[in-house]
Amino acid sequence: MNTFDEAIFRNQVDKSLVRVRQILDTNRHPQYATDINHHYDDKYNLSEFLTKMALSGILNCLNYYGLSAQQLKAILQWVAENKAVTLRFKSHESCAFLKEIEKSVESKQQHVTEIKVGNRTAVQETSKTITKIKEYFWRFEVNYELIVFYGAEDQMTDPARVILGRKSGFHEVKTSTNTPPYQEKVACPPIDVDITWLLSTFDSCNLEQIFGIQRNDPLCRTPRRNPQVEAALLQFQHIQIWCEKLITYFTCRLFPVQSDHNLHLTGLTDDGILVPVLPLFEYKSAENQVTVTDREDELAPMSVLLDGSDANALLQEQRRSMQERIDTLTSCFPEASHPSLITILEARLVCLSRHLHSVCVQYEMCVSFIEDMLRKQLMAAIGREVTSTDFSAYMRFHSHRLFKEQYRPQPFCYSVRRTAQHSPEGVVSIEQGGGIQGGSASLQDPIHTLVHRNGYEEKENESEVCDITFSLSAATTVTFRGERFLHAWLTPRFPGDMTELRVCCRAKQFSSFIVLLGRIGSATEFIPKYGLIVQNQDDIQIPLDLEYIPSPKEFAEAIQSLSPEQQRFARAYRSMQLESTMFAMCVIQIKPQLEAVLNLPEDSLTKEIRLTQDLMSLFIEYQIPSDLLSYNGREELEMKTEERVNQVKRHVQAMLDLIEEAKKKEIKEKKQQAQYQDPFADGEPPPRMLATQVQAFSAAPKMRGGGREFGAVLTGFGGFGGAAEPVARCAPRMRAASPVRAVPPPPPPDPCLLTPSQDTLSDLQSAVPPPASPGDTSTRDMSLQEANTANTLTSLEDSVVASKRKITVSYSKIPGELDTCFSTLDPTAAVRPCIFSPSAMWTKRARTALLSSPTTSSLYKDEQRREKEKAFDLIDALSRSGGLVLHHVTLHVLLGAGHSFEKSIIETVLQENINPIERVERSLLITSSVIHCKPVTDLIRTDHISRVQQFSSMLFTPIE
Repeated sequence: MNTFDEAIFRNQVDKSLVRVRQILDTNRHPQYATDINHHYDDKYNLSEFLTKMALSGILNCLNYYGLSAQQLKAILQWVAENKAVTLRFKSHESCAFLKEIEKSVESKQQHVTEIKVGNRTAVQETSKTITKIKEYFWRFEVNYELIVFYGAEDQMTDPARVILGRKSGFHEVKTSTNTPPYQEKVACPPIDVDITWLLSTFDSCNLEQIFGIQRNDPLCRTPRRNPQVEAALLQFQHIQIWCEKLITYFTCRLFPVQSDHNLHLTGLTDDGILVPVLPLFEYKSAENQVTVTDREDELAPMSVLLDGSDANALLQEQRRSMQERIDTLTSCFPEASHPSLITILEARLVCLSRHLHSVCVQYEMCVSFIEDMLRKQLMAAIGREVTSTDFSAYMRFHSHRLFKEQYRPQPFCYSVRRTAQHSPEGVVSIEQGGGIQGGSASLQDPIHTLVHRNGYEEKENESEVCDITFSLSAATTVTFRGERFLHAWLTPRFPGDMTELRVCCRAKQFSSFIVLLGRIGSATEFIPKYGLIVQNQDDIQIPLDLEYIPSPKEFAEAIQSLSPEQQRFARAYRSMQLESTMFAMCVIQIKPQLEAVLNLPEDSLTKEIRLTQDLMSLFIEYQIPSDLLSYNGREELEMKTEERVNQVKRHVQAMLDLIEEAKKKEIKEKKQQAQYQDPFADGEPPPRMLATQVQAFSAAPKMRGGGREFGAVLTGFGGFGGAAEPVARCAPRMRAASPVRAVPPPPPPDPCLLTPSQDTLSDLQSAVPPPASPGDTSTRDMSLQEANTANTLTSLEDSVVASKRKITVSYSKIPGELDTCFSTLDPTAAVRPCIFSPSAMWTKRARTALLSSPTTSSLYKDEQRREKEKAFDLIDALSRSGGLVLHHVTLHVLLGAGHSFEKSIIETVLQENINPIERVERSLLITSSVIHCKPVTDLIRTDHISRVQQFSSMLFTPIE
């Protein structure tokens, strides 16, 4: 279909308007439909009027092709008998040899030869070149006909075909070679067009038009988008193609054969022929005006269409102008009986085909004009072009008014904090678009989700919420409890939209928390796939890749014709996809869990910044067991918080001293090893020592200095038992008579790891001073083994209590419930579940030092794996390898879906006649009803119930 160009369209209509005003009375003033006040139904009437005018205009062209009224009745009878009718142009070409002629051709140049005797010309001869050539003559003959027939093939019988015109012509072609200029015999492919639908719009008895738009048809959307107009456009497109092929055959294939025609072929146009398809309205007389129902002070015409007499006048002018054009061509071309290839018959066929093509194109532009008129009126009402971003913003506004306050969509942005009385450690959010750009964080609006919240906010609810576990390894399973949020995110999706989501984690200075990303495996299982520690003004952004799976109805229709085995396979795989839609984010607060694992009271580490940093370093970098750092006293003894913290500080300091000593020892050994490999790296090499001097030096009496025998220096030269530096200082005073003997290689050094060995830990335990507390220490202290036993018993008690908890929310069942509800309540099958997965590249903005400028880096697969290992190591320490339940943990479970539209927001409203607000609203209500386990009437405000019930009545019907 041609793209609508308003400038070209108005130029054509303006030319026709001049002639229309000449045809109609002087007191008539038809105008563009956009310039006349009218109703929406008038656009349907205009669309029907344009279609009828186009059909009648095409019928007029067929009449000038040679179709008589009697033949038309016979053809309409075929259509009434449900027979397919075809308009066909077919031709046969032949090229035969006629004769060969040989002739002499004199050259235009003369050759003069002069013979001189002395100074006088005695003889002068003139000669010319004569060339004998052969010319070959061929007879090119063509036979064509234009017919209408029914059935699949032309049966060459009179009852089954109607001949509109036929012609036989020939032309003599001359060539200089004996090669035929054209093929000997050619049966050109027929040029066909099915005109069954065109003829079906006329009554076979009285030849009246019976076309009309069925406005009650469910497929009828707008005056432009309905089955009847779509069928007309399809018919006219086929006629356009037929006309183009016919014109191409004559102008590019047949006419060039007769190159010496000396005819004005460029005049074979349809200029001057009126195209009667015009989108015109006209004001009627004042007594026919009625009041518009919306505003009493405005008047609109009862009927603004041109009446039947006006239509007949336009069609009569079309026939008159066609006849006038044919008469003009008749005076310029040979008559039809002439045997040449170019006669008035061919000229008329080309001219009529061009006009027929113009009628079809004009109709397409007219119905496009109606749709463009709707677009401009909608833009005038709104004031701007509405984009998908504008629509998403409106849906947030609309949801705020639709839902009750406790059920309204909330922004996915949460502070990581212990209680409302504590300052937040940071923020976690899921944002749409944006990112870290130009070295600074570009804060974007977080997504808005439907939220269902439950957790341990109140003591009486503790028995109603189950604990959730996740695995750090095959041997370690961690249990946690805390607040839980079930989020449902529904976004409208239009063609061309690129939705970009990212998980944003931002921590404050001297603050830290752990973030785990994964999915929900069951009602009591969280499966982490990624992990990271966010601390000290870190800004980590994790883009999310979105994968949409088919809607429930699309899935059911796709597997309908599969075998039972194939259906079972597809259902099993879809169940896995639905479970994968449950994206989960677990946020673990570090300070409260540090206090729990170290047996410290609550808030004891809130202001202990250095201690907290040292503890995290010991747990993450050196993987120190928490038992070596925790408070060892009995829980029932009343010891001050400061004293408990001081005891932990002493443990931490002792461990740091041990690590520092191990580092120094390792550095010392590394230096010794380097000096052994290159003893004189720090100074000038000594003079060459003779073997006799070495022997004399070895036999010299041993001197003591500093508690060490001097002879031992040479013995331990280069080894780990002595220092090499004294040898370097004494070497210049030595004289050697023979070369130095080869020194044997030293023994391998003992490995010195940063992580202390068991013996070192035992020494540390004995070196750590006991907690200073007044009174009898035998009754107030407790050994490390007894403390561990008590913690184990406490963990067992927690496990028993957890096993008795009642599971109230089974997250794993929610995707299936949503699938069922949408397949039942959503007739459009437009909601497609979404699978969230972190992308391959993350962005981290951090400070290497407190006063340094922030730097931005990218985290790929290896960096992400290292971040996960650090987070898991810290969780292992905080939970005592799963023996301690994690509190102050927040779990966010996100379900996503997209309400998909096939066209843009404006095209959806104009072309599909769909209000996307009502469609997305229905999807939101279905999702919210499943998330909150409440009927729709409990979720929305009472002033919206009647409106929602009118357009989404299925939401108020109980599901069986």
